Amino acid sequence: MNRLGIWQVRYGNDVHVLTGIVNKGFKGNDVLRVHRVPIIHVPGYREVSVPLNLPNELLRSADVIQGYNQNSLFTYVVGKRAYEYGKPIITYLIAVDYLRKHFNPLIRTLGFKYQVLLTRRLIRMSRLLFVTNNYERELLISRYGVDALVVPHGIDDQYLDEPSKAWAFRSKYGIDDEIFAYIGRIHKTKGIDLLIKALKLVLNKFDNVKLVLAGKGDPKYINNLKKLINKLGLNKSVIFIGYVDESDKIALIDASRAIVLPTRHEGESYPLIANETAARLKPLIATGVGSIPKLGMEHLLVTELNSVSIANAMMRLLNNDEYKEYVERAQRVRDRLLRWSDVAKLTIKYYNEVLK
Repeated sequence: MNRLGIWQVRYGNDVHVLTGIVNKGFKGNDVLRVHRVPIIHVPGYREVSVPLNLPNELLRSADVIQGYNQNSLFTYVVGKRAYEYGKPIITYLIAVDYLRKHFNPLIRTLGFKYQVLLTRRLIRMSRLLFVTNNYERELLISRYGVDALVVPHGIDDQYLDEPSKAWAFRSKYGIDDEIFAYIGRIHKTKGIDLLIKALKLVLNKFDNVKLVLAGKGDPKYINNLKKLINKLGLNKSVIFIGYVDESDKIALIDASRAIVLPTRHEGESYPLIANETAARLKPLIATGVGSIPKLGMEHLLVTELNSVSIANAMMRLLNNDEYKEYVERAQRVRDRLLRWSDVAKLTIKYYNEVLK
């Protein structure tokens, strides 16, 4: 939403972002007008957040209100107030009904009921619905009897325009071996322990492979991963590099044989890494969980949710012929990617249609 809003401003729109005071990651890049609203929220589950002291004058003066994430109570409360003021509401639905298969039994039951309730209420208030992919559009039609417009994630210009930076990453970390990488939040739901176990199986047949883990996350889980790495004797084969900025992220993707998403998380709807790997002409290995396998992106190599299947996928891509085939598939995906500037134009077009 940060990238989308910035481009909407560049096209002459006045964009205000309402977010909770705990969402410090949303900075607006000194382009967006960010309003940090006090909230009451359930610890550890920000989607159940009640905003306090809403900027009512701002809501009254807005032309269009776009809510992001139908699973958020914050989005619903803000949207309801704007709806009462007679403002047109557009809701961007993310991970439709994903809680119905959540790993936590409590969230899978009570959380799913909460999710369906909010989704239905936001659908009733909204003049337009956006989704990121056709799979979730079909879910909305079959489960809620409503249609939506597909507005996919975009891609930053640098992912499409910059030459390969593989040399920069290899030089910085002194790695000559083949690299597989995970980039994202480090949490148990992401299945990184399965990836580490998969690496052990790969190293039984190939001795020139490294695994790079990029991102921040749960300290307890990270500590458990380090214990697992030590137990499996992989201390020289697994490298934690922590958070990476966009430049280093591109360099890591370029240097990698493939990026791996070994997720257990049913809420994986449409991660940006799917676009970013295609833009850099790299394969993406992903477990058959959530919406990712249903995105219709040819460069995806889908595996089962276990270390053996992940290892087999990694070894397939160490075969040069298979690797070349998936690079060619990535090119086909790359050719149809939208830049964030394109996505901004598309959303502005829909806003204007609502305002007619």
